Amino acid sequence: MLSSDIGNMVPLLTPTAQSDIYSIVKYNGSLIVSSSSPGSGSSEINSCNEITLQCNKLSTLTEDMVYDMSVNANGSKLYIPGAKQMNAAFNGSVYVYDGKKITRLDVKDSFTRSTGVRAAAELSNKIYAASIDNDNRAYVYRSLDNGTTWTKVQSLAARPYARTMNAMAVLGDTIFVQTDGLATEGPKVLSYNGSGWVSGVLPGMTKDYGAFASIGGTPYFIVDGYLYSYSNGVWTYVPSPTAPT
Repeated sequence: MLSSDIGNMVPLLTPTAQSDIYSIVKYNGSLIVSSSSPGSGSSEINSCNEITLQCNKLSTLTEDMVYDMSVNANGSKLYIPGAKQMNAAFNGSVYVYDGKKITRLDVKDSFTRSTGVRAAAELSNKIYAASIDNDNRAYVYRSLDNGTTWTKVQSLAARPYARTMNAMAVLGDTIFVQTDGLATEGPKVLSYNGSGWVSGVLPGMTKDYGAFASIGGTPYFIVDGYLYSYSNGVWTYVPSPTAPT
């Protein structure tokens, strides 16, 4: 990871020998970093001191990649999605870290056909997992019993090639999911706050992977250089500030 000083880009954090860093979140006073070397069949989870930037490895997971990690609302749990578990009867995995150990939730019955879990998050004591499957559909699963059983609550239409939910996050009392936009419905952001799923359209949004964030209680979404804000069920494009002359 590089420093934010554009004029002097230097390595700021190098916690691992893996080739790529996929996710970094703040949890329990530390920076938790997931890293992978695609195709290697392993990913590392490291905990780094945000002041000294010294890191120690928490675990090596038998996952080809670990994408969007997330912390639950009260900060007690970190959810870790397994994008692909190598050489196993099941591929989709969800792990939870409680500050002491990382545990894989028992999801093999529901995710047997899944080729990977893109993101995992918790909303109102329910766990959600965004997944891609071998039938070339993409799904959102939900567990009401801490990951023992799972139910599909959203899906994307099948295509001749793999589909995926590109991003997922819980902001406030709402869960947001970005679709890949590879079918006729185009790129969309699905949202759910406990009273039904809503499909939102973002003008100009591309098929690229995006990221969600909350600033001052307002949800934001950035993708391919475009920034959007969310209010009252509507996404609005946020223009870039005019460069000084």
